[in-house]
Amino acid sequence: MGDATTEHARIDTTLNWYFNFAEGDVGLQSDHQSTVAALINPKNRAVANADTAEEAMFQAVEAVTRHRTVSSILARLSDHDRHDLRHCYAGGRWRGELAEKLVAHRWFAILSPAVRTYLAAHGTGWTPEAGESLLILAEQVSWEVGELAAVRLEAWRFAQRVVGELFARYAAAERIVDAKAVADRDRRRAKFGAPVLILRPTDRRPS
Repeated sequence: MGDATTEHARIDTTLNWYFNFAEGDVGLQSDHQSTVAALINPKNRAVANADTAEEAMFQAVEAVTRHRTVSSILARLSDHDRHDLRHCYAGGRWRGELAEKLVAHRWFAILSPAVRTYLAAHGTGWTPEAGESLLILAEQVSWEVGELAAVRLEAWRFAQRVVGELFARYAAAERIVDAKAVADRDRRRAKFGAPVLILRPTDRRPS
């Protein structure tokens, strides 16, 4: 269970970066650091600019490589899975009660039959906002409060099952892409007789 949780958190972080932060990381980096250094001492301008440019270049290369790898993995999934993931990670702020849960779990919990049924039974049409508000309310009540506690339990169970299946398909596609990258590296090494560096996407959550 622990290994699956860690794996899901890794994939969740990667996909959240891909859909919400990659564009900025792949694009031009800010020159704020070099500007501050030059203001403190104009003689620092050339060195600061050179150091910042080099760091930005490496960060951009890493981001491009990571983005390309994730794109290759997603390309191996079905249209339905890609559609689900795009909606899952559509940018949006989550309130404190849900902030610590995986992004994918939050989205599918909101979509769950339990949430939809509860909202329909209480005369409220389903919307993502209504679903989120209901989950937040359910998180705040005691487990002894029958109906909302049942909604909470069923919503997160549904999310864990759906996300587990979806992430399993992502992980399978990831293994295929990784194996292909290793095979391509070995072919280049055999052809040119020199080691070839393969940059794998990092799993660092964007700051």
